[in-house]
Amino acid sequence: MLFRSYLESVGKPDDEWKKFWCSKDAEVFQFIGEDNINFYGHAQQAIWLSMQGKLPTFPAPDGELQTTTIVPIKYLLWMNTMASSSGKIKPPFAKELLNYYTPDQFRMHFLAMNLGNNSASFNPKPYNKNAKEEDIDPVTIEGNLLTNVYNRILRTIFYSTQNNFNGVLPNADIDDSIMEECKTAILNYERLMYERKFHMALNVVDVFVRNINKYWVREVKNANTPDLLAKLTANTMQQIFVANILLHPITAGTENVADYIGFDKEKCFSWEYIFNKFYDCLDTSRNLKLTTLKEKEDFFRKHISQLEALNNN
Repeated sequence: MLFRSYLESVGKPDDEWKKFWCSKDAEVFQFIGEDNINFYGHAQQAIWLSMQGKLPTFPAPDGELQTTTIVPIKYLLWMNTMASSSGKIKPPFAKELLNYYTPDQFRMHFLAMNLGNNSASFNPKPYNKNAKEEDIDPVTIEGNLLTNVYNRILRTIFYSTQNNFNGVLPNADIDDSIMEECKTAILNYERLMYERKFHMALNVVDVFVRNINKYWVREVKNANTPDLLAKLTANTMQQIFVANILLHPITAGTENVADYIGFDKEKCFSWEYIFNKFYDCLDTSRNLKLTTLKEKEDFFRKHISQLEALNNN
């Protein structure tokens, strides 16, 4: 009932959930603590099938509740201690934690924990009584890839294109070495995602995005003609195209990146086009024109509380 009320509040039909839970084109992955597997791994699946009536079929037909893929995880400790809503030590609710962190920071941090293999402790600095003022908040470390590194190369490519090509992406050949580098990252990421080694898949993206920045810094020194700068821009945009699709399952901010670049989102987030050149996935009506990025404008931002703390230091 609450879910239907939410869908209504955001202007969606109350049966919108069926697109995800009842469609054979979608697969639901449930990340569940291993101590709860006995219910969700057996009873829930049987309940789902029973919703079809007296003669259920497996696999469930399109339009019926689809059985889910269970992904067991180890324990997420709170400050190195077992905690639960029914125990003596109770962790804060998610809405409380969102007073200090963005959803992106949570996703990046939890993916990096490798909970599929090891129990890990969640130690947000605002709740850690032993944390010193100069200590780095461990929850924000992985998210810096977005707010610092990815933001930096995005701003660089936008400002360079706006200043040197009037905001229009130059049409230049993309080096084979760049295409091969992108292909390698894609295949490694895909394999690790399939194996549910999410911390390693995240590391592939981390290295790839950092290398985009290093590539630009190294090559821009020699891009002293319009043609050389055009080639550098095309090569870098190809890397950004791949980084954006690899980050798409983790952060919705990639949608905004796609809008600003002028991608056709039916293509730029589709695995059918991931090995293509980025030009193939642009919205042709935009004529290679970027949306203007204003000064100090960011695609990914730290939480307002973190920005205030930086300004006060």
